[in-house]
Amino acid sequence: MLLKCKKGFTLLEMLIALTIWLLLCTVFLPKLTVILIERKNIEIMNTGNKILSEELAQAFQDTWFEVGEEVIVKENYSYVLMRELNENIQKWEVCVSWTDKRNRIVERCGYAGK
Repeated sequence: MLLKCKKGFTLLEMLIALTIWLLLCTVFLPKLTVILIERKNIEIMNTGNKILSEELAQAFQDTWFEVGEEVIVKENYSYVLMRELNENIQKWEVCVSWTDKRNRIVERCGYAGK
């Protein structure tokens, strides 16, 4: 004699629901990790661009600017700041470089009038 279950799920329904959840997790979790990594890369890039814009603003205001390389650590990431005078165009060249979460070296440069 076969009895119908009047409340709750049968074992087959629970296995189907579990299978659907596992499929969804295997499809969307790798994409979520990529999104989180790129989100952190954008934060790192914004900090690097902010450092560059601050240094360029200082270069526009000062007539004398220190030539050389400096390491700036912000939010547990290191940014290398390079300043030099470009003799060809007679302007200050300011560059900021950093390594992002995917181990790519990114560099941003700008020029300030002398």
